[in-house]
Amino acid sequence: MQPQSSYFYTSLANLRNRNTKEKIHVFAKIVEVRNIRSVDILENVQIASVIYLRDSSTDSFIRCILYSKLTDTFSEEIRTDQIIQLNHIHIRTNPGRLPSLYGKLNEAGFTVVLISDHPGSGYNVVFHSCANYSLPENCEEMIAALQIYSNNVPIVSSAANSVRDSTLVFSNGSKTICHLNQLVRFQYQNIVVQAVSVFISDRNNVVLRCWDTTKPPSSTFFFVNENISEMIHTDEELSSLAQEYLCDIIFYNEHGACLKKSVKPGDVLLLINVHYYVMEDSNMLAVHEGGKRYNRGIRILDDSSSQKAKLLKAVEAFVTNKTLSM
Repeated sequence: MQPQSSYFYTSLANLRNRNTKEKIHVFAKIVEVRNIRSVDILENVQIASVIYLRDSSTDSFIRCILYSKLTDTFSEEIRTDQIIQLNHIHIRTNPGRLPSLYGKLNEAGFTVVLISDHPGSGYNVVFHSCANYSLPENCEEMIAALQIYSNNVPIVSSAANSVRDSTLVFSNGSKTICHLNQLVRFQYQNIVVQAVSVFISDRNNVVLRCWDTTKPPSSTFFFVNENISEMIHTDEELSSLAQEYLCDIIFYNEHGACLKKSVKPGDVLLLINVHYYVMEDSNMLAVHEGGKRYNRGIRILDDSSSQKAKLLKAVEAFVTNKTLSM
């Protein structure tokens, strides 16, 4: 390792303000390792690692693609919740989308450092792409800032392991939760909703119909009766009350099995990392497979939850306002 660097590190919130022709330096938290796959680039097979980053400057997830040789160990070392240092990385911008980052480990000047931090007992470098790497001058302070940020995000285990958990603590309250009318395209977000129905779609996916008293994005896909092959649970009265405020979310694999087995109409749920998935012909909300590894899951909130109390109070106000307007 070389002496500490004096690079200027760009916050993720400021990526929009940087020139795409310049290479920048980033120090952030890995919140998801989306996928690792082999790609053929001009007859040169490489490993593409798709990850998502966050820091304390923004609530958005920033996509980052890192290319490495088949012989590199980078793809084997990268983990969710590590800190990553990227020096001389490229920015990519697309109209209507958040900026993204990309880099090649074998490109001259580009370096990657993976840091595993242990609150209270220091940190250690678990991977560096070149022997002459260096850490920021204020490395410990930067890591501490990311620790504080990370601790403000609710970490949950796989939905398949435990669906009821009264020990969840939100140290920054509503900052970690968004309403259905605040969902951002392409992003992963945490929401608290009330279950209305659970059903199987015509493509054999398990779907949750829910609401939170705010209107979901009009562009998201809503299953009509012809697309529902089996209704598992439903509350007709609640469905009639919510009407245009209803929202459908697809749950894959272990999350779908958990939904079928444990969730009933009226339950108030915490959903972690719901993806606002944008496709060519439609947009969908989904909870993808992978619970513990990707920090996704379902929690049925109990009566001690302030988030549940907040939603039920909103439902009560919704009913009152609707009654007065009739």
